[in-house]
Amino acid sequence: MSNLPYRVGIPMVGADSSGEQWPARLLGAHNIERSKAGLAPFAGWPRLDLVAQARVEDMVRGGYFAHVDPDNTPGDYAAVLAQHGIRYAWAGENLAANNYSDDAVTRAMVTWMNSPTHRDNVLFPGFDTMGGAAAVRPDGAILMAVVFVGGAAL
Repeated sequence: MSNLPYRVGIPMVGADSSGEQWPARLLGAHNIERSKAGLAPFAGWPRLDLVAQARVEDMVRGGYFAHVDPDNTPGDYAAVLAQHGIRYAWAGENLAANNYSDDAVTRAMVTWMNSPTHRDNVLFPGFDTMGGAAAVRPDGAILMAVVFVGGAAL
């Protein structure tokens, strides 16, 4: 895995959920894929990082891993976007979970790019902005959420 392009110029992050580096690593990895496809890079947006952080923290706290929040508090990504006052034309979410500490983002990107629906989110030309976050479950699994929007008033 160490020869994949996501490792180049992207700071390493250990298995902790405190990292301000998670959004930067996720953004960098996504923009490598968009560049390979001839698409404009995503802009990062701290407000979307907060939405993604709310999603992963809720999954850790609630003991689930899914796009649908079982107790609907705070809700799915669309509900959390609304709670943060973010209006958009298009929105989507990719989730990943793995135990690969220093390779978490690399492995997540490989998985997303090998999944047609996740790949479609990464390469959808209507999405122009993204936010990302990660949190660690008690069992050590790293949960990642990436929230995409297009047409949002930044």
